[in-house]
Amino acid sequence: MRSDNGPPFGCVGVGRLTRLSINLIKAGLITEWIRPGHPEENGRHERFHLTLKQEVANPPQATSELQIQSMSQFHEEYNFERPHEALGMRTPRSCYLSSTRIWNGILGSPEYDTKAMEVRKVGQSGCIWVKGQEHYIGQTLTGEYVGLKINQDDPREVHYGPVYLGKLNAKKGLEKPKMKVRRQR
Repeated sequence: MRSDNGPPFGCVGVGRLTRLSINLIKAGLITEWIRPGHPEENGRHERFHLTLKQEVANPPQATSELQIQSMSQFHEEYNFERPHEALGMRTPRSCYLSSTRIWNGILGSPEYDTKAMEVRKVGQSGCIWVKGQEHYIGQTLTGEYVGLKINQDDPREVHYGPVYLGKLNAKKGLEKPKMKVRRQR
């Protein structure tokens, strides 16, 4: 699932993980975030928001009931009546296919290859212990299990399921990967 970096999907913390993104991973989804400051990487989503804003938010309706009615009308028109250029002038409903995957409703912790990784539980303080040393990973991961990729030499790579969190340096702690952020003009 691709999203931007804002709440509730992402944050600036370790691995960009929020409680929601952790639960999405536990539900079997693979999370992906666009680069900060690059909305063009999620163009379809941004275009939808523009259309939604133009159709139902500017100006807003006088009451909540009227706003809900406006949103419902937009939903019907957008998905079932209005042709979309990006879909070859078809409606979204005419292109939609239900997923063949069935979710059992259970959030399962990520599984790790214990031959290639050591598994550690993140404690209440947001820390894990490695070789008798405490390392802060992040409060968001409290109670979750992380995988430490075993390398010939330190630092070890730290993962939460498919998400790379950084390298664990014995002296510096967790070194998060650098995120490229667009400079403000």
